[in-house]
Amino acid sequence: MIESRDEANLKDPSETSESPPAGTSASESGNLGSTAPGRLLGLDLGSVRVGYALSDSRQILASPQGIIQRGASHAEDHQRVQALVEEFGVVAVIVGLPLSLSGGESLSSRGAKIEVGELIDLLEVPVRLVDERLSSVEVNTRREELRRLSNAARRGGRGGSAKSYGKKGAPKGPAVIDDLAAALILQSYIDRNMRATQP
Repeated sequence: MIESRDEANLKDPSETSESPPAGTSASESGNLGSTAPGRLLGLDLGSVRVGYALSDSRQILASPQGIIQRGASHAEDHQRVQALVEEFGVVAVIVGLPLSLSGGESLSSRGAKIEVGELIDLLEVPVRLVDERLSSVEVNTRREELRRLSNAARRGGRGGSAKSYGKKGAPKGPAVIDDLAAALILQSYIDRNMRATQP
């Protein structure tokens, strides 16, 4: 089940939906790799949800877009990722690698690498890993901010309402911001890639 933010924010009629030639790869933060012009898809792989974000066609700005509720298997989840790649003409997929604070492997990072290998086998666009530690503090800060806003809205307090992506008919809980994490991961990749290509 794919749940997105405002559908009007997703479509860009001026952008092509053509995919680049087949050929995929994975790289970590020290070796970002180049990408063809076009939109990038950022993924935050969680155990319950996968947050996703999209860049503009010039690869300057990443925007949170929605979540994929985990299904019965990785294969089911990855078919939904493939559908997003095809729908938005994505030229590369950027996946956050959750290393430990010391930079070492963790259970989550090993799981992410396994999933990336599966995505590489499935998709016809490059799949790249990016160290997400640099965005972890910002993600957690935003997460706490949105939780406070969501709780205040449910109590009838100030701050507006926070959007929650729950299953249809399910009680609405605190705002789900996995797509914000995906956007920060993707923006981190974009910023580092821009710095690496500057003379």
